[in-house]
Amino acid sequence: MVGLAADLQMETTAEGVETQEELMLIRNLGCSLIQGYYFGKPMPAEEAAELAAKGAATRPDAHLIQREPRIRIIRAALLHYHGRVKGARLRNISSGGALVECRDEVEVGTDIGLDFGAGGVIAGKIVWAKGTQFGVQFAEKFDLKLLQVAAAPLPKGAKVMRPNYLSGDSSQAG
Repeated sequence: MVGLAADLQMETTAEGVETQEELMLIRNLGCSLIQGYYFGKPMPAEEAAELAAKGAATRPDAHLIQREPRIRIIRAALLHYHGRVKGARLRNISSGGALVECRDEVEVGTDIGLDFGAGGVIAGKIVWAKGTQFGVQFAEKFDLKLLQVAAAPLPKGAKVMRPNYLSGDSSQAG
C-alpha cells in the first residue's frame, strides 16, 4: 500500500506505533506520517492545544529519529553475504540505507554488501528483519546522485553478456 500511495503521490499514515523497532520498520517501508504512543499518550484537548502551540515533540530524543530523504524506487541488486551472492530488490534508498527484499532470510546484525550498479559494492549491516524483507544501514553515506546518472550508451556493435549466475552460460548475449 505504501508503494502504491507513493506512486500516486499520496501520503500514508501508520497508526499505533509504540516501539523504536516499529518506528524503524514503518519508516523503512516508506510511510510518510507516523503516530502512536511512541510519540505521546492520549491527552486532554487543552494539553494537546498547548503542545501544538509550542511546536515541540513530546519525546526529548525526537531530533535523533528524523528520517533521511530517500528515493522511492525499486532497483535490482546483488546481495553479498556469508560468501554467497543472491539476487535482491532495493526500495526506499537513502544515503544511510535501504529496504531490501531477497528470497533468503538474513539475520539482524549480518554484515552484507549490496551491488546495485551505483559505484561498486556498498557495505552495510542488517538492522531489522521480517521474513525475507530487511533494513540495511550503509557503513558509509551513499551519494544518491549516483542513482540519477543515466547509463552511458554502449559502443556500436557491443554485446551485453548475461551473467552466468542468471543463465548458467555467460556466453549468451542479452
